[in-house]
Amino acid sequence: MELILAGGLAVFSVALRVAITLLNLIGMYRIFQKMGMPGWKGLVPIYNSFNLYGLLWDSKFFWLQLIASFCVSIPTNEESPLFLSLVVIVMSVVSLVLTMKLYIRLAHAFGKGTGFGVLTYFFAPICLAVLGFGSAEYEGQRPSL
Repeated sequence: MELILAGGLAVFSVALRVAITLLNLIGMYRIFQKMGMPGWKGLVPIYNSFNLYGLLWDSKFFWLQLIASFCVSIPTNEESPLFLSLVVIVMSVVSLVLTMKLYIRLAHAFGKGTGFGVLTYFFAPICLAVLGFGSAEYEGQRPSL
């Protein structure tokens, strides 16, 4: 009985992850189309971030985000040196701030407020679908925030 329940939960988990990923990809596809770019650029994982940073902010922040994401993926445990643990913590904060700032800029580019950008950080697939399929139109990059 427990094996059947565990299998059912595993199938549900995989189905939920696939649904969230598809919603995210479809939303990004439509957002890129609304921005006047080919939709396929929104489907390629690292390339879509590079394009968003370049269009909405500055591509140097993309490289900082990429380095921060790499540093966050370094495994640490209680035996890791303090310096390494601090680097991972600092880079986690840098990654969070850069991603949130990018989503806020994306929200502003579509005429939405800062609150929508913060919500996009926490509920990206839903908010990206709202931007992509909603009535919001791309207004372009606003002056620096």
